[in-house]
Amino acid sequence: MRTQRVWLLGLVGLALTGGNGCTLISNLDRFKEGDGGAADAAPADGGGPGLGCKNQETLCVRLMGFSPHVNELVDIDLVSADHTLRARAILDPLGGLDGDVVMPLAIPANEVPKTGKSSPLHLEIWADKSEDRKYTAAKDHDWVEPLPASGNDVFVHNSAFTDLLPRPRAIGNDFTLHLTGYGIHKGKVFEVMVIERQSGRTVGLYRLHQIPGDAIDLTIPEIIDDSAGVLYRVEYYVDIDGNGFYNDAEDHSWVFDKLESTSTGLSLTAKHDVPQLPLTYQFKFEK
Repeated sequence: MRTQRVWLLGLVGLALTGGNGCTLISNLDRFKEGDGGAADAAPADGGGPGLGCKNQETLCVRLMGFSPHVNELVDIDLVSADHTLRARAILDPLGGLDGDVVMPLAIPANEVPKTGKSSPLHLEIWADKSEDRKYTAAKDHDWVEPLPASGNDVFVHNSAFTDLLPRPRAIGNDFTLHLTGYGIHKGKVFEVMVIERQSGRTVGLYRLHQIPGDAIDLTIPEIIDDSAGVLYRVEYYVDIDGNGFYNDAEDHSWVFDKLESTSTGLSLTAKHDVPQLPLTYQFKFEK
């Protein structure tokens, strides 16, 4: 397991860029032991049942039989009864017949149904058949799926398409990520998670099936609280061993904690550096 000493070495030369063009130079204070936020309570070894699919607050989705969409972007939205976005996952592209998404604590505690009751949440899923990288009604394949009370869903591809207009009401503004120096990992899977620090809720996930080259540029729309000063934790990794899921012993991972949103969203810019501490929000799908 990588040590904190190695993690801190990776800080050299790192800069973070916030919204409105404001640049935040990294400092060691943000890597100190946490102050009791939900992210601090996560298992230090990156695993364990507490945040996995056995937790009713964790969203676990398995897509199956998506052969028409292997090379297309697929979006999975967790949506409330009043049609507000709760969390968003983007698989770019899906990259296989099946795909798993596990988002720890994405389901708000007050929306976990009582025993015997149905979930007030549902999933809105679409595959970018029109290949314009945005939802296009009547062209993309689209579905509305009730969320099981357990928070775990296996969704099998079908032709019962459902128009997803109007789109869910946004949480707020966009998360954007700009990384450089990743050409050494070209062709590898890359995944980033965005976590509300106070609640511990995962609000965004983006998985690139292949790193395209030196730069990684991606956006998860509408997941950042539109109030300035909300703190977030961002975790991402490169699938070095190519086995399709996070492995602390082999994969390279990075964590940025206590990142503060602005009125325009949250933006993170960083250069490739020494891999940091293991991730706490990576779990395999289990039904």
